[in-house]
Amino acid sequence: MLNFNIAPYNYWVLYAAIAAVVVSLLILVKKALEIPKAIKAFDPYKTRMQRNLQLMQIKTDAMNEKKQEDAKKNKLLKLALPILLAIYEIYKKDDSMKGIKGFKDAALVYLNQGKADKALAKRLKKIM
Repeated sequence: MLNFNIAPYNYWVLYAAIAAVVVSLLILVKKALEIPKAIKAFDPYKTRMQRNLQLMQIKTDAMNEKKQEDAKKNKLLKLALPILLAIYEIYKKDDSMKGIKGFKDAALVYLNQGKADKALAKRLKKIM
């Protein structure tokens, strides 16, 4: 077994270790005091990023509002489109219907068909 003994130099090693710790702490404190200066150097970038973030939030809110408005408009269009297609099919099938008056007549035919269908459904309900 190896016997490692530095008996006469024990205090010298202790003093050297204490000096190394003190020097390390001094360097740490010096670097820690430079941190606020480094942070202040990034303040313009931080304010610019915050401003851009706020602008992006405003744009996002505006886009969401526009989406909601478009959804309302599209909802009405989705409801009206099948009706318009049905009227157009009636218009296309009948050669006597021409122009805007023909579209008006086709719309009246569609409405009358709808009323007739509802009346038929009521009669069937009464029977059953």
